Amino acid sequence: MKSIVFQVNKRYLTKKRPPLAFIDNIAESGECFIKNQDTPDNDYLFLLYIKGENASERLINDISLEDRTDTVETKVLIFSITPVATKIALGYNNSQLSAEFITFGRSALAGNLALLYLFFFRKKIPKLKYLFNFSIIAFCLSVVFPLTLSFGLIYSTSIHAGVILAFLPLATAIFASFYFKQKASKSFWLCAFFGSIIVVIYILLHNENSNTTFEISHYDILFCIAVIAAAVGYNFGAKLTKVMAAPEVISWALVLAMPFHFGFAIYYFPKTEINIISWIGFLYVAIFSQWIGFFAWYKGLDLGGAVRVSQIQLLMPFFTFAFSIYILGETLDFLTIIFSVAIILLIYLSRKTAVSKK
Repeated sequence: MKSIVFQVNKRYLTKKRPPLAFIDNIAESGECFIKNQDTPDNDYLFLLYIKGENASERLINDISLEDRTDTVETKVLIFSITPVATKIALGYNNSQLSAEFITFGRSALAGNLALLYLFFFRKKIPKLKYLFNFSIIAFCLSVVFPLTLSFGLIYSTSIHAGVILAFLPLATAIFASFYFKQKASKSFWLCAFFGSIIVVIYILLHNENSNTTFEISHYDILFCIAVIAAAVGYNFGAKLTKVMAAPEVISWALVLAMPFHFGFAIYYFPKTEINIISWIGFLYVAIFSQWIGFFAWYKGLDLGGAVRVSQIQLLMPFFTFAFSIYILGETLDFLTIIFSVAIILLIYLSRKTAVSKK
């Protein structure tokens, strides 16, 4: 006889959300799982599976457990490819898709996919009181962030952009500490502070288009604006996941802004022939970076705490480095390696610090 005991952390029992449900299909399929009552069965938190053709076999076989409560690292991998895919969409010598079309085109395409998702699964229309939150999310994550990132990448490499995007943990944590009233420990803030200082020093020393040192270029400013916009959008989205499922948050934000995106996408649609590689890069940022990547990311920010989970973003530059070198043929210099190792150390230290409510 087997006994099954689940112990679920109270952080998964968020306010204004339906309680967790336990679905027992052991006798039929050898599966049982825990999920939120307002989510489909395949969007579970824990899945327990026992192999066997019948109940007798399942009594003696081992139990397998799949934990989906910590899926943020996968989404970090998706987002880390965004600068590389954007660079591919811009094309060699920036001769393919324009920064404006990449911005509004990716949001328009993602908005259409989001509309199909909401219609197919018959999602309820959000209450009017959430319109402001959705507007902030749409403005920050579907206009400001992709537009400033795309324009910055016209003049810079994706490796350089990847390092500056490491500002995101500090920006997200600062905003979250006020917005969610999450209090981080002093050691946590020290890690975030020194991590950002390292990035600033890197910007000053790694200027690419000037013969002088200690100068911030215009594309560095664009990347910093992108970081601030992303941090604000992340936190407003994480707030809404307390009252609706994570996929609905980004989907409704994109759908509500779709007329705006669609109009500008048509206006900036390329009038010359675009190669297939650039279209592939565009499809990636539209489908994954603008839509699918937010599914578990928003849920992770809500469940794990925006201050704490945001530190996982420190991994993003290193994934970006790898893809930039392998796909774009960019070079990784010694200075970047040294600064990368320093940030990796801060990742290790920051994950050991505590976060609590104020």
